[in-house]
Amino acid sequence: MSGAPDPEIVIGAQRSEAVINDPAFTDRMSRTLKTAFGNYVVLELEPGTTVEDYAVVVNSGAPKALDFIIEVYDPAGVVAAAAGGAPLPINHPSHFAPVPEPTIRSGVEAMTLAVPSALGPASTPGR
Repeated sequence: MSGAPDPEIVIGAQRSEAVINDPAFTDRMSRTLKTAFGNYVVLELEPGTTVEDYAVVVNSGAPKALDFIIEVYDPAGVVAAAAGGAPLPINHPSHFAPVPEPTIRSGVEAMTLAVPSALGPASTPGR
């Protein structure tokens, strides 16, 4: 996020801002990740709000930022959720427990692809 102005930091603030990813940059990163992981793995979620400081940094003018989550679930949990069981938890709750393999490998691979894609020319296919 180099190049963004210094954010205003307020200790104890009780608000949350929306993170609005740049559509062109989001599309670029989505194409990069879908090329590597497939359309069925990379899901584009509906807009939402966050309770983290990430929104402050992005909304302060970070030139290239993208909020994306890497979640790899235990296959048994996926089957149970699909059959009407407990929904799969998103990141942050105490019961969020991604399986170490392939979560770590997938995360490293995703970031290894995303960074050069973000830094490369916007017109490069698959980047």
